[in-house]
Amino acid sequence: MTYFWTIQEHVPDGLGFRLFGIAHLLWLGGIVLAVLAIALTCRRWKPETVHRLLCGLTWAALLLEICKDGVLLYTGQFRPNYLPLDLCGLSIFVEFAAVRKPRPLLMEPVYSLSLPGACLALLFPNWFSLPLWNFFSLHSFLLHGLLVLVPAVLLARGILCPNWKRLPFCFTCVAAACVPVSLVNRHFGTNFFFLERPSSGSPLVWFEQVFGSHLIGLPVLCEGKTLGKVKEILQLPANDVYVVEGEQEYMIPAVPEFILERNPDEGFIRVRLLEGMQSDAV
Repeated sequence: MTYFWTIQEHVPDGLGFRLFGIAHLLWLGGIVLAVLAIALTCRRWKPETVHRLLCGLTWAALLLEICKDGVLLYTGQFRPNYLPLDLCGLSIFVEFAAVRKPRPLLMEPVYSLSLPGACLALLFPNWFSLPLWNFFSLHSFLLHGLLVLVPAVLLARGILCPNWKRLPFCFTCVAAACVPVSLVNRHFGTNFFFLERPSSGSPLVWFEQVFGSHLIGLPVLCEGKTLGKVKEILQLPANDVYVVEGEQEYMIPAVPEFILERNPDEGFIRVRLLEGMQSDAV
């Protein structure tokens, strides 16, 4: 119980669970069984009963998210990266609206974005450094399970009928959302939509290894002077650290206090240094 209310950044290394280890597989198996059982059972229910179930599930997801934010605020651990601006966070509101107004323009994102996004989050959880018996770990498993269950019930009842012709619209919506989300990422140093870096252990890591990070090689400026270029990005539990190589080597935490501006479009990163960030290695 020592770290039950502790966020990922403050949990010591070595207390989390292993990807596709026994604990992770048990969670996945339990969620799959629950989703299949409820989705198949509800096929025999009356439409009004199914509607009440869907409303309850979407309310549960919304209340889980509100509860998480309340815990973060009460414990003084709230950070901008806990805002519901990632794909699964936005899916909470999309599913909430789609259940109450089942229109094609709302239903299609539930199938093509919310469902696969939640499945991938469960397969490659970015909270694996948290202990299993941790509020935020339990919250993440339960929330993503609900995000899978809602479209599963909609599909089982025939309320949701996928139409491949609407996929371009869904992807266009995501691409459009990337613009304001990218601005939020630059201002707060967050990583919504994984636009800044891949989630550890996910297939996105492979893409970065093949194509490289868009920040690698960017010049780093401090008070009008060029310190060097980003050589490497270290992914640590608390935050990323930019390794900048020039005449000296610098280790700069990727947090708003030190990263004043990321501007890959114009090709630079502007930072503020403190004593101790300079390394002896060159």
